[in-house]
Amino acid sequence: MLSREPSLVEEVVAQLRMAEKDTEVKAVVLKISSRGWRYGQRFIYQELLAFKEKKKAKIFVMMMSLAASGGYYVALPADMIWANATSVTGSVGVIFLRPDLTGLMDKIGLGVEINKSGRNKDMGAPWRAVTAEEKEIFKGLSDKMGARFLSLVAKHRNLDAEQLAEVGSAGSTWPKRPGPEADRPHRLSCRGPGRGQEAGRSAGKCQSHRLPPDPTQDMNIYSLTGPRRARARRP
Repeated sequence: MLSREPSLVEEVVAQLRMAEKDTEVKAVVLKISSRGWRYGQRFIYQELLAFKEKKKAKIFVMMMSLAASGGYYVALPADMIWANATSVTGSVGVIFLRPDLTGLMDKIGLGVEINKSGRNKDMGAPWRAVTAEEKEIFKGLSDKMGARFLSLVAKHRNLDAEQLAEVGSAGSTWPKRPGPEADRPHRLSCRGPGRGQEAGRSAGKCQSHRLPPDPTQDMNIYSLTGPRRARARRP
């Protein structure tokens, strides 16, 4: 849907572009608050990887009350992840929802006529039952996408096979546990022994640096709707 307001992806990418050009920026702190997968989170993940490659800068993530599924996905490139005592994260997996309205339609006498070019073109439509073939197709898609998600977790996080299996089991979610040793988000986030502590020390040497209030004035590939009007932002 077209909008005059910049999308989340556009704003994040614009900020990264400006930080990339700014010689005073040594690290980026990303605050994540997300209940699950939304459009654009894969793009943010890719842009964070590109930023790290070009800028050679650290990325730190602060998880708010909820950073599950897509929120966890975005956090994967981070060098260090912090979480509050009540932060909930995890839910690594994929889900397809298929509403079934056939019973309701039969009850109220509603039908749908379909003209389609392929046998499975209306696959997943709520006005008819899912066939056995379609169930297998959906299962294959969810398994493939879930395996890709898990492979990225294995790539970015320092987890052994047992930990990785736990992460991928039933889309588990975890609150932050008391104590540094039992802090699951912290443990999942470290990219290697000592990396988190090293990143934390390097961040402590930096001063905060505020970027201009409307970075989306500089267009990027995600700017699809033309010039935006500047939005009021907190100083």
